[in-house]
Amino acid sequence: MLLCIETSQQTCSIAIFDVGGMLSYAFSDAANIHGKLITMLIEEAATKAGIELKELKAICLSAGPGSYTGLRVGSSTAKGLGYGLKIPLIAIDTLQIMALAMQKQMPEMHYCPLVDARRMEVFTGLYDSSLCPTLPGHPAIVDEGFMLPALQFKQVVFGGNGLEKCKPFLQSNPNAILQENIKPTADLMGALAFDKFTTNHFADMAYFEPNYLKEFQGTKPKVA
Repeated sequence: MLLCIETSQQTCSIAIFDVGGMLSYAFSDAANIHGKLITMLIEEAATKAGIELKELKAICLSAGPGSYTGLRVGSSTAKGLGYGLKIPLIAIDTLQIMALAMQKQMPEMHYCPLVDARRMEVFTGLYDSSLCPTLPGHPAIVDEGFMLPALQFKQVVFGGNGLEKCKPFLQSNPNAILQENIKPTADLMGALAFDKFTTNHFADMAYFEPNYLKEFQGTKPKVA
């Protein structure tokens, strides 16, 4: 059994899977209070699944990019559980989870997940119909040239919480398909997690850091 944790955006979700599929799912739509919710949601998911945490074989984490604070909360929780239970850590690219959400609605396409990175930037990448990355995750400025090379030759599905700021530059392109309400959630992580579990593709528990894609920029205090 695998425990999957998703905290990369405003909301928080937890799922438990075994080889037969998802056993339980716990979710809260309360925004930006991951630290208060995550342990309660893990307990809720374990109760729904009828298991004890000591039965878990690995912890799977949505590794970013996304909210700096959310990723830190998810990472510290996953590491704490992993160390305490003496089980490995699996890290999954958040952009790939979002690409899977798009694939479930529109199969056999190319997928471009968009994570809001504030101002006129997004974190993005490009995935083929098998969810293999053809353009690695990176921060991108949203302007007239956004994703034009990819759109010249194929149709691409765009989705995520960065979609709204990209619409003015995409909606007139016939190769751009805009998909609303795409979010990374823990219930999407099972197959991706088992692929890594069965190939022993584990993260280094001691040195793992979320994939922020760029350094955190806090707000400078005002000087009187």
